Amino acid sequence: MPSSKSVRFEKTEVLPVSPEDLWSIVSNTEHLNRMVGMPAVRYGDAVRSATGFYRSAEARAGLFRVSWEESPFEWVRPEWYQVRRRLLSGPIEEICVRIEIKPGAGSDSQLRVVSDFTPRNALGRWVTPLLGKTFVEKMTGYFRGAIVTENSENSGKPVLPQPGYAPVNRERLAAASIRLAEEQSLPAGTVRRLLTHVETASDEEVLGMRPFALADRWETDRDGTLRSFLHGTRAGLLEMEWQLLCPACRVPNASYRSLADLKPEYHCSFCNADHLADLDRSTELRFNVAPAVRRAAQAIYCVGNPGQFFHILAQQFLLPGEQRPVRLSIPGDRIPLRLRVLKENHILRLDRDPTDEGTPRTYVYDGTSWSGPDAFLPAGPIELVLENRSPLAAVIVLERLAWDEAAVTASLVTTMEEFRAYFGSEVLAPGREVAVRQIALLFTDLKASTALYERVGDAPAFGRVQQHFDFLTRVVAEHGGARVKTIGDAVMAAFHDPSDALRAALLIQAGIDAFNRAHAFDPPIIVKIGVHSGSAIAVNANGALDYFGRTVNLAARVQNESYGGDVVCLETLLAEPGIAAVVDEFGPDREPFSATLRGISGSLALCRLRLPAPRNGPNLTKID
Repeated sequence: MPSSKSVRFEKTEVLPVSPEDLWSIVSNTEHLNRMVGMPAVRYGDAVRSATGFYRSAEARAGLFRVSWEESPFEWVRPEWYQVRRRLLSGPIEEICVRIEIKPGAGSDSQLRVVSDFTPRNALGRWVTPLLGKTFVEKMTGYFRGAIVTENSENSGKPVLPQPGYAPVNRERLAAASIRLAEEQSLPAGTVRRLLTHVETASDEEVLGMRPFALADRWETDRDGTLRSFLHGTRAGLLEMEWQLLCPACRVPNASYRSLADLKPEYHCSFCNADHLADLDRSTELRFNVAPAVRRAAQAIYCVGNPGQFFHILAQQFLLPGEQRPVRLSIPGDRIPLRLRVLKENHILRLDRDPTDEGTPRTYVYDGTSWSGPDAFLPAGPIELVLENRSPLAAVIVLERLAWDEAAVTASLVTTMEEFRAYFGSEVLAPGREVAVRQIALLFTDLKASTALYERVGDAPAFGRVQQHFDFLTRVVAEHGGARVKTIGDAVMAAFHDPSDALRAALLIQAGIDAFNRAHAFDPPIIVKIGVHSGSAIAVNANGALDYFGRTVNLAARVQNESYGGDVVCLETLLAEPGIAAVVDEFGPDREPFSATLRGISGSLALCRLRLPAPRNGPNLTKID
């Protein structure tokens, strides 16, 4: 609550935008602080005590250096947020800012900006009216300016106002543009959007760029946008950066120019927890504008930015003994939720129950654990009562157990054929092992390859094998995968999505007849295929990214069960998301069977998929 000495300034606006779209603007406090003229900030580590939870902060305002203690942001998404800053010197003792959003008439929203200034002395009482009014006017002016639509570029979506930015080296930009234009496979419209963004966006928006997030904003294809970024890196327009994200708070903890620099273990100071790196959650690929094109300034304006925590529905600060009702709306999806205490990471999982009536419930934190009613939450409006019985102040979050779908993870990009072809040096350091929680693997082998060499001779047989490698690699690449290596006549390929791996496998069998006819192969090439998915270990093997572990062994052994012309997998693969749609698309005959695989204990339930009749398959006749 504001002090009795505080002076309140507020303003209400009705804006022609939905509450969710307005939240995306007002919650981006990093951009907001830049635009209203706040200086860049240097933050210290988080401090927790019985009376507070804050970060020390320091900034230079003109000739003066300002220091303060900043409490954590509190919010309920997408309804309100507030933050309190206690200044350590000067005429103002404390500033508290609160933003509220309510649905308006039709698709409008009502925005309320509240600012409480607490003066420290007579000078503070004199300057507070001027500072308070100016601050609120700047805030509301910024939000009004953000509700500008550019129909030709953003389909009427709100656009953030842009501050000044570093000058662009026109010669370098033009050279990169020419190189990108030479890549005929890239979507021309997406390339234009990328070049315009690099040239005209603010410094913050050309640093740490996330291709999928920009694709969603530009309404372009995600895959084409990512490929444009990769080719932009080759053209000298961009540079790659690998960021390690904390699995709890999802905030970047370290950044690396190369995967070879990636550390397998890291510490999050904000969560006070140690974590093991993996390639499919904690390691994300982002892009920066190349300094030769534009020297964008890296600076921090707000570390608590609610907009960056997409997964947190509510964050609340409670003193010891404090109890607080929190009213919010639970999303209608079935993604589990949890309560978590920052710094301590004490967690209570809250599963979803659509039949629950949403009655109020109280959850108590005692400093070591949680207690409360049965941990089920319904969709829709609900009231949670949070109580802090610990001896220290606590910041409690209610968060979704979902990872950001806009992240380009290391696991995803390293299973792209283009990435491996153009950035083959992006591998882990020798001897370093990093986990991959989920990867799909496709193994192939030639049937009767020994007889082929005997019949046509070594040189012709070798040429056919190489042509068949090209055929397989093309199908794999066109469906989101990458060839990891060849082993004799066999191929190992990796995919981010198991459904892509199975689709590629079936397309290989669907197109092999046309491939054989196009090359007049006699005897024809017959391919044996196995597909499996699961966790693995990524390593540097002879300067290339490779995978090892039980999943890899199983995938290779499953391929051994193939007769040729079929695809073999474990029955468990057919139950994974997206697989049923692929099976329905191709309509293969299914032959369940059991087998004991070499080196794998116990009998396993497998399934043989065989296309019922020759299919046209993809147009692969151009492969030499």
